[in-house]
Amino acid sequence: MTAVFPKVSIGIPVYNRAHLVRRAIESALAQTYPNLEVIVVDNCSTDGTYAVVQEYMGQDDRVKGLQNEQNLGPVPNWWRCIEQSQGEYFKMLFSDDWLEPDAVEQLLHPLQQNPTLGFTYSPVIQHLADEPPRLQYDRIPPGQTPAFEFLLEFAVDYLHYTVPLSPGAALFRRADILQAFTLSLTHRIDCDCNRYGIGVDSILYWKTCDRYPQIFRVPQPVVHFAEAVGEEPGFSMSLVRSGRQQILFHCYQSAFGHFLAQSQLPRPQRELLHTALFLQWVLFHPPQLRLTVPEFELWFPPRYPWWQLRFSHPKIQQVLQQHNTREQQVRQMVRQHFYHQWKYQVGQKLPLLKTLKRSMSNFLN
Repeated sequence: MTAVFPKVSIGIPVYNRAHLVRRAIESALAQTYPNLEVIVVDNCSTDGTYAVVQEYMGQDDRVKGLQNEQNLGPVPNWWRCIEQSQGEYFKMLFSDDWLEPDAVEQLLHPLQQNPTLGFTYSPVIQHLADEPPRLQYDRIPPGQTPAFEFLLEFAVDYLHYTVPLSPGAALFRRADILQAFTLSLTHRIDCDCNRYGIGVDSILYWKTCDRYPQIFRVPQPVVHFAEAVGEEPGFSMSLVRSGRQQILFHCYQSAFGHFLAQSQLPRPQRELLHTALFLQWVLFHPPQLRLTVPEFELWFPPRYPWWQLRFSHPKIQQVLQQHNTREQQVRQMVRQHFYHQWKYQVGQKLPLLKTLKRSMSNFLN
């Protein structure tokens, strides 16, 4: 069985979801794919969640449960699921969510057949409290897509995403997810990105795109995301519902800047991504140019050359047309930014220069 059906690990990180984790576990165990393990890591729940996990451990030897002695926070708990897994492939399943019975089979087949694919993912049916179900992650057509186009789609259109592609939508090779996983990022903006896993979730995709030429989207949704009625919404959804999506944009763009600074992508591709990000952010706030360009600069590590731009891609041209803007105008915006920076630095240094001049004059006299 191992040769024909390599083991797939389904990791379920959970905290205080005794009433919901059953659905997640049962959907994992109901997979049509025959060789899998289900790793459930309880993050020191106080509502009897681990007793539910132990119940399934006693019924099915495919279920392996662990309980942390103290709450590690969400991202380290995701990591525990991954490091405890033994499969050749890894699927994250958050405890509120569930899978269609053929989810693993659908996601695994293209990944097995094509070693140039970095990951496979599915559109998701999202179930929000008191709202009709809606389809997400269906913007890119089904089938094979160049990994760079996946990155560019995000950079060009990120203002229209509430949250980028979640790890719960995809299947990875375990070796790749071990290499791509990031516990925390160094941000220059003031936010709770690391605490809530905002940005480090998408880094999994972006880093994998850095190493593989292609990714694959299965046609039909095989994953369900849920927000239960009466439950406190997660941090990301609470930001959306309170009209503070801009915090999400900052966190994900700062994570993307971190990714670009470490990326092995060719320079022309990185320049296209810089340009897409710059256009979407700065042209979205034209009256506040002096504020938004310095804000944009904070998404990247210090001295990273984000100002290296390239306009040759059709999607970049499309954004320019949408905003009725020309390449020369955009480059002028960048020049203005550095001019204002230079004026500020000179202004800061002038008092010191005047003091030195007086001191030198007194010394000579």
